[in-house]
Amino acid sequence: MSCDSLLALALRGMGEYGQAVDLHRQILEDCTRILGPDHLDTLSCRNNLAWALQGMREYAQAADLDRRTLEDCTRILGPPPPRHSGLPQQPSPCPGQDG
Repeated sequence: MSCDSLLALALRGMGEYGQAVDLHRQILEDCTRILGPDHLDTLSCRNNLAWALQGMREYAQAADLDRRTLEDCTRILGPPPPRHSGLPQQPSPCPGQDG
């Protein structure tokens, strides 16, 4: 994770959502340009931006980013495995796809 990402996450944690959103947007642009839109780090950056937008109560924008991220993760990695009740949930490498 880059220093910029850590700063953006810290800003979000401090409730500085406007600054966090601006920094997350820049990081997402950079990741998309450098790594490409389908790289898992790019998708993770998009997920981080959605979380920051939720903090600003920009729920429609956040939901749109979450939907796109889930669709892209499913397209790239395939559908998530079926959920089994009673088993602990394992974090997925792709945001929005908990296994």
